[in-house]
Amino acid sequence: MSGIGENIYPLKNLLESFFELTTLYAQAWSTLIDKATKIKKLESYLKAKEHPELVMKERDGKFGELYDAYQSLEKVGKKELAKRANISLATENALNDVENKKQGLEASLLDLVNYKLCLD
Repeated sequence: MSGIGENIYPLKNLLESFFELTTLYAQAWSTLIDKATKIKKLESYLKAKEHPELVMKERDGKFGELYDAYQSLEKVGKKELAKRANISLATENALNDVENKKQGLEASLLDLVNYKLCLD
């Protein structure tokens, strides 16, 4: 019987090694499944994250266009305001000239009336 016991020991070691390998394989498989699950979650997260980024890029592009249009309108508005200010100033100057001429004419009229009264 001692010969049979000696032959079983290497077989026992081989079986233990086989079960250890099976356990390691099962653990590696489980780790692989966990990582694959995490990757799928990350992919959906990246897709979800990518959508707002695309929306933000589109929004930023539209904002840039609107801002450019605003600046253009602001420049036009400033030019228009400057033109109106120039027109207002010219009108004020013209009114002052007319007022000065009116006063001059009134003074001339008064002189003529006084002269006529002196002649009479």
